[in-house]
Amino acid sequence: MTPSKTCRILAAATCLAAFSPPLYNGTAAAADPATSNKGGEVRGTARADERAGARGDQGRDRAEANKTKANKGKSTAAPAGNAPK
Repeated sequence: MTPSKTCRILAAATCLAAFSPPLYNGTAAAADPATSNKGGEVRGTARADERAGARGDQGRDRAEANKTKANKGKSTAAPAGNAPK
């Protein structure tokens, strides 16, 4: 690619970025009132567990199994040089 072609492409990209509307305007999308939990009694991970249902349980079980496989044979104790004081 020649330097002049590179310069034209860069100029076109700059103009496109400068004159295009922003993709994110800084405001959050409105939540669906049917699934909103504003003021709900069930909060945090308990709500996440409730909403995820069986598929969420499967995902958490799979993640735990993978974590166990990854840590198999590794000591969970901190190295002697990094012991808390």
